[in-house]
Amino acid sequence: MLYLENHIQPKSVAVQENASFINIDRPFSAMKLKKDVEEDLVDQILEKQSSVIERKQQCKHGDSKKCSSCLPIHVYDDEYLKEREVNYLSFHAYLRKNGFDDNIRSTASVPSLEKVSCQITPNCKNHLPWPQGICSKCQPNPVTLNHQRYRHVDNVEIENKEIMSNFLSYWYKSHGQRMGFLFGHHEPMTDVPLGIRAVVTAIYEPPQITYTDGIDILEDPHDEIVGSLAERLGLKRLGWLFTDFLRDPDDPALLVNTRNANTYMLSAAECLIAAKYQNKYPNKCKYSLDGTFGSKFVTLVLSGQLVGGENKMVDFAAYQVSNQGSALVAAECLLPSRSSKNMACVRRSTSTHYVPDVYYMCHDEYNNKIRKTAGLLPVEYLFVTIPVGLAKEMSYTLTSQKKPFPIENRSSIGNAQNIRVVGEYAKQFEESEFLKMVSDFHFLVYLLTNTEVTFEMDDLAELLDAVSKQDSDLAKQWAENSIKWNEFKNLIGKQFEPRREDDSTGEPWACNHCTFLNDQSNADCEIFSFCSFIMVDLDGSQSPHSHKISNTVFIIPAVIVLLIVVTMCCLMCMQLICLCSFNVNSFCFVVRYGLFDPSIYVTAFI
Repeated sequence: MLYLENHIQPKSVAVQENASFINIDRPFSAMKLKKDVEEDLVDQILEKQSSVIERKQQCKHGDSKKCSSCLPIHVYDDEYLKEREVNYLSFHAYLRKNGFDDNIRSTASVPSLEKVSCQITPNCKNHLPWPQGICSKCQPNPVTLNHQRYRHVDNVEIENKEIMSNFLSYWYKSHGQRMGFLFGHHEPMTDVPLGIRAVVTAIYEPPQITYTDGIDILEDPHDEIVGSLAERLGLKRLGWLFTDFLRDPDDPALLVNTRNANTYMLSAAECLIAAKYQNKYPNKCKYSLDGTFGSKFVTLVLSGQLVGGENKMVDFAAYQVSNQGSALVAAECLLPSRSSKNMACVRRSTSTHYVPDVYYMCHDEYNNKIRKTAGLLPVEYLFVTIPVGLAKEMSYTLTSQKKPFPIENRSSIGNAQNIRVVGEYAKQFEESEFLKMVSDFHFLVYLLTNTEVTFEMDDLAELLDAVSKQDSDLAKQWAENSIKWNEFKNLIGKQFEPRREDDSTGEPWACNHCTFLNDQSNADCEIFSFCSFIMVDLDGSQSPHSHKISNTVFIIPAVIVLLIVVTMCCLMCMQLICLCSFNVNSFCFVVRYGLFDPSIYVTAFI
């Protein structure tokens, strides 16, 4: 990780509200509608919805009349948003507010969204290339950062509790941090006008080296395969998540809260990585010159929770880097600061890399709005927050409700994916539950990446259609007709045989401490035997099936036994000394009054 050695101290100047540089970045310009851009399905649905909200008549006049109290309002109305406690406009509400309404969208010529550019326009014919020359046509405008008032995703929802339980099990076993990619779909939401909700269906964990205080993300040879699999299943790469856990030294059952308003919510390094992902997965938009604008890619952080000034359990927080922040990262204008995690450094221009002037707006001690030169830039100007929570009605689209298939790239904790594991996984299911068995994202990834029997994407096309449609007959038909699948079954042999209905292996049992579903043959919980604290619900409340675990319960008996053993050894040694050194009278004295009375040995020595 790179840092600037010499930080530029920010300079502040007082400005007026109508200063020209406050609105330097023009968000719109004239263009023709790009009809060839295929937007996401959720965008197509929201585009057809009206931006006008009808209000119930609460006045005394007739039904044919209207007044200011009963007139329809728009979804971007400030009073309406304040009543519903909506802090950010949805992206589609932002479009409607800036002229993309029902009437304008039907015309041939509409305004366009102009993206922030922080790079020199190449191939300018008026002068030599930088640094020999530069002009106003190719030079990027100065960037004045303001808090973004809209976001591309308005809520993140986890489909079921097991998705997070399976992801967190790695930290329980190794205490190493972990990251993964979120897969799922977008859907309209009613809580935010014209809002978009990201529903997480599965988490894929790429190759990585984990430490107690960080993660090294390695190159993934299967990234394209996983992306193609998700596309065949109707899923999208929604974002990424990572853990940042630190155990409380006073109570190992709790986590230390390190992210709050007094420290940082998202560090500069994390913000830069998130921006790179957002630039890699842009949002398709027909109102932009190049067909993309912003990104729906989200960042989910799992860390310690703080409630009432006390450390609690796992806390979930979601963020998105602003469009201005993503543009600065794309132009390689920012670096994380060495002095503070919540500050980013703006690079200086060099002979090979031009960096535009960067400012940010804030208030001084007299509440005057001022502009500061962003030598050191607060990261809070670069991202927006997103609510995250667990679905009220859980569904299990690609998550097994039984013992899950081992997650990929976890060989460091003994969770390998091999033929034997496939057989053990399949034995949990009856013959009629074939669709449930294959409806596991990690199992499907293994089929495409295993080296025993090579499955191509076309070989699984019919099966993936059955999984996405939840068609058990189609899945059974594929299993009977697929040559490679039968070869795969023969390779495993009898170990693969699914459990029949008359096999009485018993139902899985839930651990009272961590609620993990264990196989009936296991006497001890697989997760609880490794973890030193409990799981909690996504809303921060403690699970009703769990309680705190104190290490002293295990340490105190061990210490007592150790003290007893040490005492016995000392007494035996003193006995041997007496036998070797004492005369006959002393020996008889010892035997007469007992071997394990310390006062006897003292008397004998005297």
